[in-house]
Amino acid sequence: MKRIKHGVPQPFQTEAPSAWISRLVMAQRLDSVGELFNFIELSNKGDIDRLLVDKKMASLRHRCHLPKSSFDAHERLMQGVARCKVDPTKLMLMTASGKACFKFCPHCLADPNRQFMPIEWRFAQWCYCPAHHCLMMDSCPNCHAPIEHPVHVESSPAAQRGYAGLRRCLQCSELLCSDALIRDCSRGWDAIQGLERSIVDNGRALIAALHEGSFVVGGRSYTLDYLRVVVKWGLLPSALRYRGCIDDRIVGGAASRSSSAP
Repeated sequence: MKRIKHGVPQPFQTEAPSAWISRLVMAQRLDSVGELFNFIELSNKGDIDRLLVDKKMASLRHRCHLPKSSFDAHERLMQGVARCKVDPTKLMLMTASGKACFKFCPHCLADPNRQFMPIEWRFAQWCYCPAHHCLMMDSCPNCHAPIEHPVHVESSPAAQRGYAGLRRCLQCSELLCSDALIRDCSRGWDAIQGLERSIVDNGRALIAALHEGSFVVGGRSYTLDYLRVVVKWGLLPSALRYRGCIDDRIVGGAASRSSSAP
């Protein structure tokens, strides 16, 4: 690949670069993801989203002829992750090799105007979709495969069966936005009350804190360094599932500690 062709998909405002790269590879009809990574001079190892900041992000925008504002939300979040000094594996979903993984909202994927993977779906603490009031899912409900990016969609097992796109599991081709899944996710959220909902709200607040570079607790402002204490207290969700199951490491003891939090 010597140059980018016409038809580069424009990134959505909150889209994750790792998933956008999957869309770009498909739009450019490339033989592999590695072909694109050679062109943009980026290693295809580890967490691509955390790598694509500052100079590397500027290079991606330049080589793909993207506006300078592309991936701004992503870049601010990744800079926040780097500054907060919390182990990224405690915040972001990834495979054992460090490849990006995503949660997903079936409602969002069912919307033809929302065919992308937002960067907040990378975070373990993002358990709830505020647009549709439902719990997120973190794997295919049929084969339990993780939702990984970037991938070469057209060579996936699902594509071999005639399905290619973000709305399908790329392993078993299961539809990730079926009516049944949408109902299950909504029922799961309805079953969560009290402390559990507060912890879910903390997870959403985490994303805002990483984006803004600070957060407020009890009327007092803290820098991102203090997030290590919040994580240590277990006041962020880490294993909330769409059927409403709560990780007992979060619920057990969090109530007593939350009353004494600063």
